[in-house]
Amino acid sequence: MKLIFIRHGDPNYEIDSLTHKGWKEAELLAQRIKTWPKAEYFVSPLGRAQDTARVCLEKLKITPVLLPWLKEFHHPVYHPEQNIMHGPWDFYPSYWTKEKNYYDPELWYTTHIMKEADIEGKTKAVQTSFDEFLEKYGYKREKGYYTTKHKIMDEDKDRILVFFCHFGITAILMAHMMNISPLVVLQNFFMPPSSLTILCSEERSLGESAFRTQVMGDTSHLRLGNEEVSPAGFFTSVFSR
Repeated sequence: MKLIFIRHGDPNYEIDSLTHKGWKEAELLAQRIKTWPKAEYFVSPLGRAQDTARVCLEKLKITPVLLPWLKEFHHPVYHPEQNIMHGPWDFYPSYWTKEKNYYDPELWYTTHIMKEADIEGKTKAVQTSFDEFLEKYGYKREKGYYTTKHKIMDEDKDRILVFFCHFGITAILMAHMMNISPLVVLQNFFMPPSSLTILCSEERSLGESAFRTQVMGDTSHLRLGNEEVSPAGFFTSVFSR
């Protein structure tokens, strides 16, 4: 089974929609998606993701399924060194790299900063919702991997699930599937607006599956359309095409 996470187009956060550039990105993305008519589509409840999905799916006459837990993982924490509230991953390297718990998938939310905002509870709520969702497709979470019924795997080996959502929630879910700390993904990787991140299940042992990342942050549809990649989501203004 293939999971495709699509970050929304270039965002206008003030109105929770897209910028002029974001609408152009969605149009180019739609050209790519029109070749996936048999995929199943899901969308975040936030406007920027829904607008991106609508542009991509209207010609296919497909209405995506709304998943409330697919919304952006926006749970601000207070950082005493910076004296501001910000997302639970927006830390300077000099701060977060010296805290070894941030590298651990089971301990990253146990620091004082994370505890104050109950990041553990909010993370586990999303992970539980995601695992319950995958179980409907025959994938049951078992410690660090997923058990499957082999008959279901044979029947659904070409199934594609597409999620229109956000960078933060995608990183949270990817890290869960790969058993690593989300902070490592959020700090060290980038998914541009309208980009595709693709994971595929592999069953090397009968009834035991794991998801592997095949593509992360792909924007080849923008390159083909001569559209610049948006830097929205970078911590600084430094950006390389």
